[in-house]
Amino acid sequence: MKKILALVLVFALVLSVGCIRIGDTSYLYRNAEKYSVGDSFASSEEIENIEISWVSGKVTVQRSEGNAIEFSEKGRFGLTEGLRLHYFIEGNTLLIKFAESGRWDFRKISKDLTVSIPDSAQLKDLCIETISADVEIEEAVGSKLTISSVSGDIEAEKLLFHALSLTSVSGDIDLPMLADPSEMELSTLSGDITAKMLSASTSFVHERSFDVSTTSGNIKLDFAGFTPEEGEISSVSGKILLKLPKDSNFTAEVETVSGDFDCAFKTVKADDQYIAGDGSCEYNFETVSGDIEIKKS
Repeated sequence: MKKILALVLVFALVLSVGCIRIGDTSYLYRNAEKYSVGDSFASSEEIENIEISWVSGKVTVQRSEGNAIEFSEKGRFGLTEGLRLHYFIEGNTLLIKFAESGRWDFRKISKDLTVSIPDSAQLKDLCIETISADVEIEEAVGSKLTISSVSGDIEAEKLLFHALSLTSVSGDIDLPMLADPSEMELSTLSGDITAKMLSASTSFVHERSFDVSTTSGNIKLDFAGFTPEEGEISSVSGKILLKLPKDSNFTAEVETVSGDFDCAFKTVKADDQYIAGDGSCEYNFETVSGDIEIKKS
């Protein structure tokens, strides 16, 4: 139950000191004088990392043809130069910012950013941070994906990454077609998490783990093509549904307050553990005011 308490404390801290206001906001970043303004492109051969910071609107990432990473915004008309997209290439990293570094009133400003990444790109890290902006990824490939969102949903139609770390405050996380990563961390405050892993990837190592947590949100994980080696799932005021292949072998350690546990697999109970088959894969569940259910995929 330590993880549940830590989760509650972390999100309480976010609410108490992280009250981010869109109006009259200090939007500051280093090397501001080196940034260029407006829509542009960068060679996919030179870029290994992309970092995006966006305030209000939407961020869309899509696959494209050619050899250039292209980025453009909509809704910029009538804006001063300072409120238009700013970008800077630092070494092999493309940095994209919502506006010029400074103090702004963003309350009446909403812009949509589209980033097109060609198949020729060999991305290592893709990092997206948003406030009051949804993130939609149509398709993306790389080593690590990190998304942090406040008051915005995260939706990714097709992902192939070695590691995922997605966090949302007041927003849902929806991953309908996820090629299984080796490491997956998903967390929400006041938001649901839904993810479906379709098949095991041969591109990455075979050991897979996941860490998923919510406060005031439900969790639905469907491992349709493989059984992950280990995982931790925790929830406060939310239900947990885990789907596994019918031939899965696992040990589920369950700790719940005001919640029920139901498992479709034949198990042997030992203290707080439920063992299916040889029990080789290990999953830890913690809930407060939430049920836990394991089904066959």
